Amino acid sequence: MQKLIIILASLFVLSCERYHVEGYVVNFDEPELTIYQIASMETGCPEWVLVGLRYAESSFGKNINHPDPYDTGDYGLHERPSYRAERVEMCGDYNPYCPLDSAIVAGHIIMEHYEKMGDMEQAISAYRHGRVGTYRNGIDWQYVSRVKYGWSLYCSV
Repeated sequence: MQKLIIILASLFVLSCERYHVEGYVVNFDEPELTIYQIASMETGCPEWVLVGLRYAESSFGKNINHPDPYDTGDYGLHERPSYRAERVEMCGDYNPYCPLDSAIVAGHIIMEHYEKMGDMEQAISAYRHGRVGTYRNGIDWQYVSRVKYGWSLYCSV
């Protein structure tokens, strides 16, 4: 009797279809994507800019205590309510403390500056000082250099 139950149970298990989710395949041979690669694919912002911004704003998340109390998270997103409302409209709701969410928002901000200014170094400077501040005072070369240095640090690891 016990053998019959085991045989029936194994036939039942073998006859069941495996659970399958359409359109979702995990290939464990592929390397995992980084937050920078995902945000770059989502926004069109170059990966080196996203890496460099995270370094320039928070030393890769090690120092998120920004001098301005409205600057928040790894990317120093300025979270004044009017700015946040504009970004939520552009990107959807996001968590400024989540590195992926903030990388996506930062990528959108950079690309918006890039589209209007036509130069990535100006767009990087505008990320920190705004477009008007960058037009008025010129490119903040120290900040742009820090962003580029962040990329070189990331690549050397």
